[in-house]
Amino acid sequence: MTTIKQDATQQLLDRGAEMTGSAVAAIAGIALTNHPAGAVAGAVFGTQLTHMMKDFAVRVLSHREQVRVGAVGILVIDHIRRAEAAGQQLRQDDFFATGDTGHCAGAELFEGVLLKAKQQHEEKKLPYLAKLYGNIALDKSCSAGEANFLLQTADQLTYTQFCLLAMIGGAEKMHLNLRATEIDDEGQQLPTAQADLLRQCYDLCKRYLVLMRIESEPTNAVFAMQPTGVVPSQCFLTRDGRRLFNLLGLESMTGFDYTELARHF
Repeated sequence: MTTIKQDATQQLLDRGAEMTGSAVAAIAGIALTNHPAGAVAGAVFGTQLTHMMKDFAVRVLSHREQVRVGAVGILVIDHIRRAEAAGQQLRQDDFFATGDTGHCAGAELFEGVLLKAKQQHEEKKLPYLAKLYGNIALDKSCSAGEANFLLQTADQLTYTQFCLLAMIGGAEKMHLNLRATEIDDEGQQLPTAQADLLRQCYDLCKRYLVLMRIESEPTNAVFAMQPTGVVPSQCFLTRDGRRLFNLLGLESMTGFDYTELARHF
């Protein structure tokens, strides 16, 4: 059975390499076989990661599902190895500890990430789901409850909404010239691209990930009452929005992904 699992795990990594590239996948394969030259630091964490990848490897998955799951597993390992090489350490609290009941928050979250990856048709989101887990594995300030909430939220957002969060979070740095007035849509039909972006940003407002900064308001922030009430230049990330922005690693998203959005926004 062990040989079967190892063969299936290698196949999962090979499938994932179709998305990540063979070099990154090879390093992940070394880590999963506990080779001393590439093993993920943290014996407990490494064992749990290996066990979960092997468990997924023997599940019934389509070819494309294997690509997605394999790729996210590879990217998680690569993210953590790079972080460790830069001097960061895995969190040292009980996130990866297994209690008497066999419950382990870290392992459960990793399974959740792989399940979301399996079903994720917007494959551009996959690298960011991998970063979400990798960053949570390094950040002890993120509780298991918050981690699961953020994963659920990220799964429900579209890739366009990821781009909107990245754009709003990095607007000042990118010097984007965003619209500064409300849209007067009375008696006119908005272009499809603009109407779609406004709806998706309005959804971010309803999730309390984005608000608008209005100096005349007592709290200096307001909630857009309708999609056309969204004013891009006044949008900012809430605490939850900034938290998601940071843990998804959206600061690494290139301007190419969202500068076109800014033009239609």
